[in-house]
Amino acid sequence: ESYLVDHPEVELNNEFIEKVCLNDDPYKQGSCTHLVGHLFLIETLGDLEQALPLCKTIDKRFRFNCYDGLFMEHHQRFMLSQHAILPPPKYTKEYIERLEENCLSYTDDVIARVCWRQMAEVYDHAYGYIPQKIFDECAKAPKEEFARLCYSKGIIIMSVSPLFNTPEKILSLCSFYKPTSKDY
Repeated sequence: ESYLVDHPEVELNNEFIEKVCLNDDPYKQGSCTHLVGHLFLIETLGDLEQALPLCKTIDKRFRFNCYDGLFMEHHQRFMLSQHAILPPPKYTKEYIERLEENCLSYTDDVIARVCWRQMAEVYDHAYGYIPQKIFDECAKAPKEEFARLCYSKGIIIMSVSPLFNTPEKILSLCSFYKPTSKDY
């Protein structure tokens, strides 16, 4: 982000992304294209519908990461609020319902999947990192796969939270998978 600020002549396009993001390290490629998703939303001043097609310009292998960064930024407004484009979200019932309606509106499975995945952190913030509540909220997703991705993301966030500081608390995050443990 700072490079682009320091070099306004540089355009955030596929050529730039390939030059900067596509190297020999798959982790760095994914992280970089995730960041690009955040930047696309900044570039469009928070206009999600204008930013979504920009991720389609990225190599198909990295679109998920781009959408992931884009929806993370859309749902939580980290950089949007830092740049005074939009205020930080208030995790109210109305805000959450608006995001859920948005996720339900997508017919493209990749976009819908990522939208629901990023709901996990919204639920964590709104409901206080309570595994049962996060699981129940993620279950609102229209497909089991989307709900699983949402809760898996919630597990990651909760497992690094200071609230989950004992083995019992960490293991409690996995209790929802016991009925299907043979699948994992």
